[in-house]
Amino acid sequence: MYLRKITAVSLLALSISSHAGFVSNTAHSRGNCFGFNESITWNWSEYHWWDVHSLHVDNIGSESHLVRTFMIYTWRAAALHVKEWEGNTGKRWTVKGYHFYMKNDGTVVYDVATVGVDCSGYDGWWDYPHARGE
Repeated sequence: MYLRKITAVSLLALSISSHAGFVSNTAHSRGNCFGFNESITWNWSEYHWWDVHSLHVDNIGSESHLVRTFMIYTWRAAALHVKEWEGNTGKRWTVKGYHFYMKNDGTVVYDVATVGVDCSGYDGWWDYPHARGE
């Protein structure tokens, strides 16, 4: 369990915004990132009920699909899709993340939206309200 958590956080450390999840809830999306696209909400120090929807749309307009975590109680909810390589097709992906959390009374709340087109994971999250969770 701890090895998986450490591995996941190590991979997150590759992004410029990943440090935020060590001090508060954070949400971001990444696209065209060495063959994977993702939307993720996480907080290293706290568990929350989270649901992440990650809509992947290609630049050609020929394909789109949704990856979803469904409501889970965890420190990290990642809607991840691997093997989405650009290759020689010219496809590039826009990743739109829709992040939800469940309040203590069972109410599901739409929290924040994120967009990613590159591997940095930085989509301006620092300039906007952080993921709230509860």
